[in-house]
Amino acid sequence: MAYYKPGPAEGILTDFERLCQQAGALLGHELLGYAPDELEVSIKTNIGGMDLKPKVWGLNRWSRYHPLKDDTNCISVFGVADSTSVANAWMDFDRKEELLRDFGIGWENYGEHLESLKPEVHEKLLKMAFVPQDIYPEIKDECMPLISILGLIDLAGLDDTYRLNFPSTQSSWFRKLPEEASTGELLKAIREQSDNERSIEIIELAKNLIEARNKRKRKTSDEVKLLGVRPSQNVQIRKINKEKPQDTFPFTIEAYIQGNPEAVFLSLIDENDKEVYSVPMKELENKQYYNISNWYLALLPTQNRILKYKVKVLNQGNILWSKNKFLAAVDEEDVLNPLSSNYLFDNLVKRIRSGQ
Repeated sequence: MAYYKPGPAEGILTDFERLCQQAGALLGHELLGYAPDELEVSIKTNIGGMDLKPKVWGLNRWSRYHPLKDDTNCISVFGVADSTSVANAWMDFDRKEELLRDFGIGWENYGEHLESLKPEVHEKLLKMAFVPQDIYPEIKDECMPLISILGLIDLAGLDDTYRLNFPSTQSSWFRKLPEEASTGELLKAIREQSDNERSIEIIELAKNLIEARNKRKRKTSDEVKLLGVRPSQNVQIRKINKEKPQDTFPFTIEAYIQGNPEAVFLSLIDENDKEVYSVPMKELENKQYYNISNWYLALLPTQNRILKYKVKVLNQGNILWSKNKFLAAVDEEDVLNPLSSNYLFDNLVKRIRSGQ
């Protein structure tokens, strides 16, 4: 039997989230190898970030990376640096007939697709990552992965000769793409100045995929909803700089809200889950996207304490609440090692209840 607790890396990961917020970026994480579903959920809840879902490992419907298993807050890709290419993934896949059926290809044409990767199947495979609704109409447009990325090797349909990384080998990361997939030739194709037929085909495929995804844009709605709060992890950690408290990094809290709320607050919560104090959050200008607004608040910690908070959204007499989250302002000597008897989070509930 085993159980899992936040470790020293949690402090590092909260710093990653802070840097992402400051840069206006998003944090993604890839779970390498196999882990139980319960642990994957725990990692996402406590560490935060967005799941990376490589479809190269999701061709089977039972796989956790299959498009039907995606959630809206994920990054969908086909391959990654240390995975096989789309061409080799297709040739190595032993259940091609099932995918061909999903792709809407008639059984009488199966034969030509079983021996090599044809353009029609190539595009369908990439759509599994980029615009999965075109393959699986049961996926609603509003459930499309937030971010979809296709690597150049997969877009060009190259085989493993050009794979970036073979783990545990010394020849990785130095391979050169063929001329038709080079930046120069592709730029020429974009500008309609190329006479390389393969480069033109690659760009046409990219345009087709982008056009297909744009047709599936999420529908906007005037209904006010609290879509999410950043940081996405449950506990945000800041170590107080005792010599120069003004140099301590502030806590940063963001809320993403659909529609036009009357006001948004960060509310401090006591041990009985009652609101004891609230601070108005500010809406960031020019951040509207699909009728979604971004609200922000920075709090500078000045003393060692742990606070529980929620985001509160007011709209026409109704109140929307986020889940409970925590702000942990700690001393530089506080222990973040779960093996220590002085581990900070062992006393988390006790410190909250004592009002520290």
